[in-house]
Amino acid sequence: MGGRIVIPLGESMYGQAMYRFTKLPEALQVENLGGFAFVPLIGLSIAVSTLVGQKLGENRPQLAARAAWTALTIGLFYTAFFALLYIGVPSWLLLRVLAG
Repeated sequence: MGGRIVIPLGESMYGQAMYRFTKLPEALQVENLGGFAFVPLIGLSIAVSTLVGQKLGENRPQLAARAAWTALTIGLFYTAFFALLYIGVPSWLLLRVLAG
């Protein structure tokens, strides 16, 4: 027998995380649902670190700076998009979580 519950946990209203608990026959599965908005940014930071290191190693600091500024721009737009989703349509996001 299985089940699922999604609840916000945190010490204050402004410092909460959304977790999904799924009861499986062998164990309790816990997923932090806020991570889907932040994990791609970790990949972006790793990628830009590699590019900047390569360009600095090639003695091309202008291209290193361009890669850093481009990644910063992408990251800011990505973060703004998810912030608008979290603020504007939280019920839609919650429905996606409950469905899957």
